[in-house]
Amino acid sequence: MIRQNSYTIDRNLLDYKLILGPEFIEFLTSLGLEHHWIDSGAGRARAMIDYVQDDFFSPQARVTALDSNTPEPHYLAELEKKFSSPGFRYLSGQRIENRHLDEVGCADLITDVYGPLQYSSTMDQVLERYATLLKPEGEIWTVQPVITFIYDRQNKEIRFQDWLKYVQGLTVHSVLSPHSGARELVLLRNEESIVIPKLALQSIYSGSPPLRKFTLLDS
Repeated sequence: MIRQNSYTIDRNLLDYKLILGPEFIEFLTSLGLEHHWIDSGAGRARAMIDYVQDDFFSPQARVTALDSNTPEPHYLAELEKKFSSPGFRYLSGQRIENRHLDEVGCADLITDVYGPLQYSSTMDQVLERYATLLKPEGEIWTVQPVITFIYDRQNKEIRFQDWLKYVQGLTVHSVLSPHSGARELVLLRNEESIVIPKLALQSIYSGSPPLRKFTLLDS
């Protein structure tokens, strides 16, 4: 399903496997009752619904689906009826940059599958909020933005992965998914303090995902 502004809102767990690779499913199986998975830009939360309904993943982590848009009231009512357990939450109507730790909770796993890191005009703030939510040794699974450009003050282009190298406190692992062609990125928190290099938006043009240009303010 495609929302009116042209982004997919119903990717399921198989889609996540194809995009992030089979290693992602292996990581999911390592999670248990004491863990917490946050899916940012979750759309209709199909991937998490598949996860909690599949006995293959047992025991299961607590899950929280986040999306800036609010689904239809009847769909929310359906989710509440199916998943009344505190182990499943759906928080909508607010951008991830504006959500607080005490509202969402700390996470062992954060996924962003063509979510805010691909669409937000404040990409650095998105990553900063993920870092705030991430537990020590926690991981962020995402994909490299495909039409996002970052330039330094001399107008020299910096690849997204090179920008991530400026980040203090996160180790980046990159793998090319054989099924989707997307470049899977796994960010591991390995320090207590995380510093995200600031970006200033130069321009953004609508698309799926949008074409964005940023300037690196510090390093």
